[in-house]
Amino acid sequence: RTQGWTYDEVMRGVERIEIALVGPNVTLDARVAPDVFHDVRDDDGRRFPTRVAYARGLYHELERDGGVSFPRTELSTTVKEEEEEEGTTRESRVWVPDLALAYNAGVWGYAQAEWAPTFFALTRDAPVVCTGYSARELEGDEECLEAMRDESTTCDEGMEETETEKRILEFAWACEPNPFASLEPRALQFSRDAYDGGENNSGDERDVPVMRENDAWLCVARERA
Repeated sequence: RTQGWTYDEVMRGVERIEIALVGPNVTLDARVAPDVFHDVRDDDGRRFPTRVAYARGLYHELERDGGVSFPRTELSTTVKEEEEEEGTTRESRVWVPDLALAYNAGVWGYAQAEWAPTFFALTRDAPVVCTGYSARELEGDEECLEAMRDESTTCDEGMEETETEKRILEFAWACEPNPFASLEPRALQFSRDAYDGGENNSGDERDVPVMRENDAWLCVARERA
C-alpha cells in the first residue's frame, strides 16, 4: 500500500483481469449486453487479457453460491484451456471476486440496513475497499461500518447464532490517505462546507477539506477465525 510499489510488483502472479460493475444505477449503451463478459480491446499494450461485465441490481440480491452468475461468452484460448483442465466448462459460471471496490460510496448517507447485506455478501470471499472524497467524509463511512460490525447479528432476523457470528467484519486498515488518489480537486455544484463538515466548520474555507476522487481509503474483510 505504498507509492514505492512498482507495476510489476503489484501485478505479480496476475494472468488475466475480470471486472464486474454491479449496482442499481449501472447504465449501458443500447449496444452493450448486460450480464455477460465483454473482451476489452488491447489498443494500449495491456499485458493481461481484460474482460468487463455489467450487472444492474444490488450485489447481495444477485449473489448466489458465493458469487454472481454470468452466462458463458466466448473466452480466450488460455481461459478455455484452464477450464478444460479444471473440468468447469458449462453454460454459465459463478464469478467470485478477489477484491471488491466501492468508490466514493458515501455509506454514511444511507440507512445501515441498505448497505449491510451487500458488505456481508461481498466479504464472504473478498475484502472490500471503500474510498471517500476526503478523510473526513470516509471517517463517517468508517463509523457506519463499525456499527455494522458491532450489530451484525441484527442484519438478518431469524439467523442462527452460529451463523451470525460468522458475519462479523474487521478492518484490514482503517481510514487513511489513499496513495492512488486523484490529484485534481473535485468540482461541486453546491457548497462544500455544507457537505463535508456542516455546522462544525468554523466558517474559514481553510478548515474545509479539499475533496478529490478516492482521496482516502479503508478496507474491511470477514473476521478471521
